[in-house]
Amino acid sequence: MRFFLMATLMTTATVLAEDVPQSAIPKFPLNTELEKIPLEELEKAYEGQTAPEAIRMYLAIVKGSRMGAGEGWFGPAQSRYTWQWLVDACGADAAVGVSAELFPGPGTLFQRLDRDRDGLITQGDLDWSDRNPWVQYAYMTNRLFRKMDPNGDGRLHRDEWLAFFDAASHSKDEVTAGELRDHWLAGMTSGFLPGDAPSTEVLLR
Repeated sequence: MRFFLMATLMTTATVLAEDVPQSAIPKFPLNTELEKIPLEELEKAYEGQTAPEAIRMYLAIVKGSRMGAGEGWFGPAQSRYTWQWLVDACGADAAVGVSAELFPGPGTLFQRLDRDRDGLITQGDLDWSDRNPWVQYAYMTNRLFRKMDPNGDGRLHRDEWLAFFDAASHSKDEVTAGELRDHWLAGMTSGFLPGDAPSTEVLLR
């Protein structure tokens, strides 16, 4: 059934950096011929068209990209099954969304696609880009969870929950929004610590 294909959405892959000895990194030779081509010439060669993933990533690395969404080969997903396709297939109004009554697929799939649980599948439910509010909230939720899960086993146990509360409230029976914020954000960073970022050579290899 074609509607099951809508459940296959773009997901966000998180790359975890670990302390790896330099001796453990494979010494693949760099493409010295590619390095001889000026960046302007390389970009002009693909002007007006989508460059291969390897070229997009090469350009991003040598230009100092931080590899955010849409940079390098981390571009948006492409699919025949667009929001307009779903609206047309269901006979729905794009400005309103697709209701459960109009959706011809199984109810479990409708619930899966109705990400914000408002009873309608809307264009925002299918947007997995970093600019989507739901995705931004999910990032914050995941980071809060990791802060409350010190052993990193992916399970939040009752004693860990209470330990987080006690630390945030300074062992009081209540916690304010400010105390919760300060404890949550303490030591939080959005990027590499000094010296942790891989070098350009490592990225190219």
